[in-house]
Amino acid sequence: MCKADETPFTLRWLENSILPTGNRTIAHECVNWDRLIEGMEKHRVDPFVPRVFVHPKFGEPDREKLM
Repeated sequence: MCKADETPFTLRWLENSILPTGNRTIAHECVNWDRLIEGMEKHRVDPFVPRVFVHPKFGEPDREKLM
């Protein structure tokens, strides 16, 4: 199976969104999915934890507004 590169996924802010968007231009190659998922789970970030993602224009995301 093929997957996304393990290179850190960079983010950028958009003018019209309260959450950042990701860089989806990274090259792809094959890998062990179980190992990849295990590593991702260890290092994932919850955007709703206070002050993790703070948009320069909209401030912190509000879970109620996104649901």
